[in-house]
This record gives sequence, C-alpha cells and structure tokens, in this order.
Amino acid sequence: MLDPKNITIVALIVVGGVLLQVFLSKRENKFLGLILPAISFLLSVIFMMMVINNESLAHPVFVGLATLGLYNVPTLVFLTVYLKSRKSKTKQP
Repeated sequence: MLDPKNITIVALIVVGGVLLQVFLSKRENKFLGLILPAISFLLSVIFMMMVINNESLAHPVFVGLATLGLYNVPTLVFLTVYLKSRKSKTKQP
C-alpha cells in the first residue's frame, strides 16, 4: 500500500502542481494564476455531489461536506501560492 514508488510519484505530482501554480501566478495576466484553484474547486464540488448522491451512506450530507472540505485543501494551497506570488510581484519596483 505505501510503496515508495507510489509515494515518489505523488510527491512529484504535488511539487509539479505547486511549481506550475507559481509559474502561472507570476505571469502578467492575473487570471492565469486562478486556473488551478478553479479546477481544484470544481473537482471538489463534483466529488461532493458524487458522495451526496450515494444512497448507501447513513449521513450523506455530512460526509459530502467533509469531502468538500478535504478536497478543497489543494484549492487553499493554490490560492495561497497565488496570493503570495501576486503580493511579491506588486512589491517589485
């Protein structure tokens, strides 16, 4: 289950996503940096709807909200990178 190869692949995907977010956030067009957070948020809403529609769960709304919170962690990370990058870009002379 915790194969080092899988952990390495996931770590590379996470680092690549953050580096891509930094790259997009530092572009002149400020909306490019909002692409990954928007995709991440839309995916979290889709996953939440899938969980809520699962009738076999005892409390689908609670589990759906927990899913929404869990899947929005990358959204928060991407938004934090975006805000920090834009803030440092405006400080430059």
